Amino acid sequence: MIRTAKKRLNIEIERFVNDILLSPDYFVKDTNYKLDSNADIVYSENNSNKLIEKNYKSDTTVYIETLINKRKELVEEYIANSPQMTNHEICHQMFRNAFRGRTKMFIQMYNCMKSNIKEDIITVQCSLVTSQMLKYDQMMLKAMNDKNDNEYRNEVLKYYRPYFFSFIAEIKRSEYASIKKLHEKLYSKDRMDDSYIWMQCSFLPPNDEHIKLSGYVAESASNFDKIKAELYLIKNKNLSQKEIDEILETYKIKSKCIREDREFIDFLEKKINNMPLLSIKAYRIGNGNCIFMRTGKKNKGFFYDIGFNCKHRPQKIKHGVTYNYSDTMKKIVNNKPNFIVLSHWDMDHIAGISATRKDFLDVDWFAPDCFDACLDAKRLALFLSMKDHLILADRKQGGRLIGGVIEISSTKKEKIGQYKFYIGEKSGCDFSYPNCEGIVIEYTCFFGGQKKVILMMGDVNYASFNKARQNSGELEIADTHIDYLVVPHHGSGHTDYIKLTDGRHFKTKVGKAIICCINDVQSDRPNKKHLEVLEERFAEVVATEGAKKPPYIRIPL
Repeated sequence: MIRTAKKRLNIEIERFVNDILLSPDYFVKDTNYKLDSNADIVYSENNSNKLIEKNYKSDTTVYIETLINKRKELVEEYIANSPQMTNHEICHQMFRNAFRGRTKMFIQMYNCMKSNIKEDIITVQCSLVTSQMLKYDQMMLKAMNDKNDNEYRNEVLKYYRPYFFSFIAEIKRSEYASIKKLHEKLYSKDRMDDSYIWMQCSFLPPNDEHIKLSGYVAESASNFDKIKAELYLIKNKNLSQKEIDEILETYKIKSKCIREDREFIDFLEKKINNMPLLSIKAYRIGNGNCIFMRTGKKNKGFFYDIGFNCKHRPQKIKHGVTYNYSDTMKKIVNNKPNFIVLSHWDMDHIAGISATRKDFLDVDWFAPDCFDACLDAKRLALFLSMKDHLILADRKQGGRLIGGVIEISSTKKEKIGQYKFYIGEKSGCDFSYPNCEGIVIEYTCFFGGQKKVILMMGDVNYASFNKARQNSGELEIADTHIDYLVVPHHGSGHTDYIKLTDGRHFKTKVGKAIICCINDVQSDRPNKKHLEVLEERFAEVVATEGAKKPPYIRIPL
């Protein structure tokens, strides 16, 4: 049966490679795109007979269309003489096809009409998807959902791995205003989802009227790569409602993943299994969150976010400087998580999964609902749901303590620790609903008769957290004792940071504030005024960027 399942998968992969991957569905003609007259997909003994592409050297200009027939002739030979293409190879070929204009490409941009940004320079991150990616994911997801053939379904789940393909750009306010006008033109109140605007785009200059963006592509099917690029938003080629609905339906998460509060916290309690926290590590990964909570020996425990700094300011990236935090990622993957908790689904809180072992996807993930997450995040969430490893908390009930308190007891039945999991509530200081409505973790340690409180806030601002505390009948953050604070939103200014002190003077400074950021006030990470408020309250304020060897800040318990 397993052999039959593998054969069935091989046939589907062959069909995809033959009919779609190596048969371009779209062309952007570019007279500057120069190919070697013999350029094509070839075999190389130095590359283990895997599919590769020659460098483009010649001065002879050849349009991509002339390669179609030759490519089709090679497909049968490739299939006969080479091992099955891996998910990794297929993803990177789809990335290459996108860069070369061989497949229609769409961009998912956050709806500019929903924001009131005042900065002179705005950094935006957008998911990209091509026609080939959509067909590949539809094929894989359909197979994962095949309830009539479990062997085949399991074979596909082992083969596939979620990938990321997004674009990051720095936009001047005038450019942002132009995009906002375009969004107003494209906006429809009848759409299934109004959080994002969908447009057709290209990496090659189109003949049509367009808006040019400069930035870089963040792509990952295994390692996380950043590639400098220019992207063109095509003004007069709008997606039809049918095309938008097809994309949204493809990545729609089943409602069964959303659990009632009591059920959500009961699942968490079983995973925690009465294990107290022994230590906490906040890793140095730039403007991103990755925190490991150790509960046992040999690096066993769970993650609170597994992010990565995938949103560098493009204009600040310097040639020859490494930004991948590879040394940190090597430490991160040494951990053995029993489960993962996400504060929310932004890329800087999930993108680290691209560099981890695949067994990180074989554990349960607890997170807020991701109905308005970007497409890259939904691809990950949907895969987890197919494996029955996705447990979501409802965001529509407002800020609150989820379910109740999880108490940890010693063998003598003494209380030695407790967990509280909150969901924030939308506040005006941050236009992002996912940020405001993220999960916050408060852990209190009672070892040795002493009380130590650790508060980890993800991107939930202080005002949003206060609403959760108020709705649960608890004190606001200014009135709460905190020994260690993992500061919200990388210390940004969109946090209503005045709520941390509420204008009070703390005569005795205690505790430590940890900011997961690059420690560059000029880039607002951290925000200067936010930093000043932290220094008013805490005895020590540190940024993860300062942690070199080892590449994390440790909280002892």
